[in-house]
Amino acid sequence: MNIPSIYATLKCLEIRLKDIKENTEPKSTQDTKKIDTLINSVTGEIREIEYQALKDKIKLENCHVNVKDFRQCIKEVDYVNNFFKEYIKIRKKFFLVSSSDIIDYIYKLEKRYDIEPEWILPTSTLVILPEESRAISGDDIQTIEDFFQSNTSDHKDDLFINKLMTIDRIHETLERWQKESVSNINIQNRYPILKEALYAHLEGNFFLSVSTLVPQVEGIIRDIIKDHDMNATFRGISDTEIVKAIESLEEIWRRKLNINPPRPTPLKSMLKMLNNLYKDDREISSNDGLDRKGICHGGITNFGTAKNSLKLILILDRIICFYVHK
Repeated sequence: MNIPSIYATLKCLEIRLKDIKENTEPKSTQDTKKIDTLINSVTGEIREIEYQALKDKIKLENCHVNVKDFRQCIKEVDYVNNFFKEYIKIRKKFFLVSSSDIIDYIYKLEKRYDIEPEWILPTSTLVILPEESRAISGDDIQTIEDFFQSNTSDHKDDLFINKLMTIDRIHETLERWQKESVSNINIQNRYPILKEALYAHLEGNFFLSVSTLVPQVEGIIRDIIKDHDMNATFRGISDTEIVKAIESLEEIWRRKLNINPPRPTPLKSMLKMLNNLYKDDREISSNDGLDRKGICHGGITNFGTAKNSLKLILILDRIICFYVHK
């Protein structure tokens, strides 16, 4: 990578960092220090290049960098790559997307790419960057759009198993649930179970993770319905009671948003997946053994897959985000 391109890339980063500092409100003194430290480091490298260019008679005037060269520089120059990673961390923290906007993003993506009802997108960990950063570093929206440019919806299992639900994201999902457990006694009581289930998933023990997560879906739904004083006689979820449980969840969501009827949201896609969990596996060709009754009563033995485990993690994540998160 030539000196002018590195220089232009660093100048671009410097401008963006200063823009964050000048136009956003830091959440803490520590955030301010992080931004200042990174700006000073980037500026220091810029001064070094200017000094060396002056000695070597390299002209840096009117240097500019396009997206392709920017990406190439980040890829090839280690210290620029490190600067950019720190910039992205800061950018994510200060680029605040409202909950309603995230819900809209999820809903539109799931409908556009025919994702539901077989899958639903991550909820608590969905990464959305401003468009100018997305083109360079990518986010979940870019990952999904890039995938479907070269793949059909028939291959969406690969998107979730190999692209979206990475080891890092599963750890991050667990961290989000742990944060919710601080203020919610129900999640607090269930967190040790959820943690063991997700670690079982990470270790490839899918029979264990699926067997553990299925009853936790039921338990958390029961907690939510009880906390909202609905269906006081509700004891559990049977194949026939799932309809009543879903109606209760819809009513709780309606009250939460204070709208009637509720606008289309990703809630619907999650409820479809939930409903399918209670249907006989033979009724749904794409269920792949994810049948609550067959799993809990030993009727099926083909349920121990990464796909089924991830689907349950995604269902739980959306339930916790929509109904437990304050």
